[in-house]
Amino acid sequence: MQEESNPKKNRYDGLSEHDLNKSLLYSQLFLLMLAFIFSRIFFSEWFFVFSVLHWDFYEILVYGGGSAFLIVGIQIALSKCVPRYWMEDDGLNERLFQNKGMIEIFCWVVCIAVIEEFLFRGVIQTQFGFWTAVCIFSIVHVRYLKKWLLLLILIGVSILLGGVFEITENLATTIFSHFIVDFFLILYAKKESYAREG
Repeated sequence: MQEESNPKKNRYDGLSEHDLNKSLLYSQLFLLMLAFIFSRIFFSEWFFVFSVLHWDFYEILVYGGGSAFLIVGIQIALSKCVPRYWMEDDGLNERLFQNKGMIEIFCWVVCIAVIEEFLFRGVIQTQFGFWTAVCIFSIVHVRYLKKWLLLLILIGVSILLGGVFEITENLATTIFSHFIVDFFLILYAKKESYAREG
């Protein structure tokens, strides 16, 4: 009886904070290693990425920031309109970030945005094209594949980020957008979690 009244347990509850951090670190290092390997195979120069990384603050703020706040706004609006379980992932994000402070979240999200955009937009999209990057980005986030709404959102995010990169040819815009999306949605999820608990 007591078990039924408790909220659904997170499947990652058995993992320690140390194990979760180690898993996140290893996954990002793996993606970074792939980015370096692929860039070495497909590009003649090690530092080719700097040819698509420009500090154009207008592009970064308008295209990167604009696309990010569009994504964040849509996701928050959806979370208010659809049943909560439609928007819940497998619980990993909640466990990863529930005990982290804002500075720690900021640092992790910067790393994730830089590494993932370097690989998916900087290497894969540049070399293999827009739709290949969209597909691989979606497949890598395999834990969303069983949640149709989250999968559609993920594909939409990938299309939007890919489109921003196509328009600007500036990796800084997609890194900034990716960072804003992840950072604000993590903070929003933490706020909602605290509200439900207290």
